[in-house]
Amino acid sequence: MIGEQPIRVGWFAGVSALAVVAAINDTNGGLYIALMGEFGRPEDAGAYSMMALESGPFFTMVTLGIAGLSGFPWQTLVGAILPLAAGVTLGNLDPDLRDFLSKAMPALIPPPSIDDQESSKVGQCNR
Repeated sequence: MIGEQPIRVGWFAGVSALAVVAAINDTNGGLYIALMGEFGRPEDAGAYSMMALESGPFFTMVTLGIAGLSGFPWQTLVGAILPLAAGVTLGNLDPDLRDFLSKAMPALIPPPSIDDQESSKVGQCNR
């Protein structure tokens, strides 16, 4: 059982619960949207909204809460999933709004990719 402290012996020595959660609950959304926009169908690129449940803060908070490693107020959990629910609802109820908002998909590719690259500090490997 992984607790708050890292594992001390065995193959997984030094691995913490945070490392496990980060490895399981993360995908590169910018890369996925770019690849699906270039090589896939529009429906494939639109599927990232469902992937955002897994790679966004919602399942990370649920995972850490279930493991007993952290506690989050219910308002935070609702705030993490509310934008997705609102977008799915509005997109399915109003075809004109869906067409209008779908034109912004290329503009959504750089921000998550820049954030991923900045947080990984890959540039420091050459020093």
